[in-house]
Amino acid sequence: MVFSSTTDLPYDPEKFVNRAEELKIVRERVLACQRNEVVDQSLISFWGVADIGKSWLLKHIEHLYAYKEPERDSLRKPTLPLYHEFREEEQSLTAVSQSLVHYLAAHLPANLSQPEAAPPPTFAGDPTEALVAYLKRLAERVVILLLFDTTEYVDDTLWDTMETSLLEPLLKSDKVLVIVTGRNRAPRWKRVEVRRRAMPTEKSEVRPFTTEATQEQLQRLGLPQAAKQANLLMQDSLGTPGLSARLGRSWQQLSEEQYKQERIETWKQYIDDIFGHLSPTWQQMIEAVVPLRYYRTQALRLMLTQSAYEVEDDSDVFLLRVLRKLDKQTHLVWWDNSQNAYVTAVVARWILNRQLQVCQPTKFIDQHTLALNMYKNWAQEFPNSLPAYIPELLFHESTLARAQEQNPDETIDQTAFEKMISQLSIDNQDILQRRLENDTELKALMPTLFKNLLDFIDSSVNQNQ
Repeated sequence: MVFSSTTDLPYDPEKFVNRAEELKIVRERVLACQRNEVVDQSLISFWGVADIGKSWLLKHIEHLYAYKEPERDSLRKPTLPLYHEFREEEQSLTAVSQSLVHYLAAHLPANLSQPEAAPPPTFAGDPTEALVAYLKRLAERVVILLLFDTTEYVDDTLWDTMETSLLEPLLKSDKVLVIVTGRNRAPRWKRVEVRRRAMPTEKSEVRPFTTEATQEQLQRLGLPQAAKQANLLMQDSLGTPGLSARLGRSWQQLSEEQYKQERIETWKQYIDDIFGHLSPTWQQMIEAVVPLRYYRTQALRLMLTQSAYEVEDDSDVFLLRVLRKLDKQTHLVWWDNSQNAYVTAVVARWILNRQLQVCQPTKFIDQHTLALNMYKNWAQEFPNSLPAYIPELLFHESTLARAQEQNPDETIDQTAFEKMISQLSIDNQDILQRRLENDTELKALMPTLFKNLLDFIDSSVNQNQ
């Protein structure tokens, strides 16, 4: 069986791997609550693209913190998770509250179900107010983890109502942890008391697996042959656990030729999923900038027009409006303050590039060549911006070399880049050095050249100090 999505693969704690950093974030907050300490960031939004493993992470948190009877004389409160998934639920606060009450009825230990702390006994009217009051009382005795999954399905009306009537009063009690998962990067919190308790978005992204984690995942899923080839499978799944599971099963069950066809269909299903909420025009905009790691209106215009995409208007005003809408209304594009540019969700960009490389190799090379030439022209026209352009020149040269089965460490002219770096001021060399040190994607493409250029910059900076 080839799974159509990760939701078809039921959570199993024995098959869960990785996510040590995310679990540490939760553990630290649970321990603080158990010590009756105030937790500064009691609202965590784990976010990421489709199939990255957000639901499995939340189900694992539910599993880890399931209620256990405390040992005699223990000073630590036990934990009690409350899990709710929005994917197929009715979009109303009453439905959410009723779902939580049902969960309590199924999971609440008998020794906590005393009359003085019993959950709302009926559903007459909206049970939310009674539920909030009950959970506050219960939080005196246990650490409550309120877990909301697939929040990208929540419409704005329910989100606002839920924030005001359910989450804000619970968070203000400083006794309840709230953990939500979803594809949306930008948190939609509006209430001041909620926003100030939210963990920064930059610290809560659910990232792809490494090759080692993917290998362990495939082993635990009972796919030993695929696990042995995890480094090759990673080229197609890009470390996305859901894709790794599906492609790994295909790898195990099918011939090489059948697998090559199956992966194309798997990518198509994935892309249809992540593009499902976009209009054809917006899809075209994202496809046009697939080769680019960072972009603004000028880059978007060039990629659209030079790639022969049809666009109704290529003015700065129109393109900026489109980018802002993509940022606000999708989970695939956002403004990156550190790069002073828009970015596409990295896993989505990787998968779109991989599909393009396999299915349309000539177009893949043409688009990255177009991007490379764009940066070459800008490097000559705007030399003061070289710290931003040099990494992208290296990225596209490396990508093109690998696409033609060449080693970028051997084919890229290191001397030419050293000459370019030598022309930079000390301040700009320092900026470039910091950019490169944080560029793990580029380091993976050309590890030797990457190190050599960093050493060259370091030597140049030291000589001029």
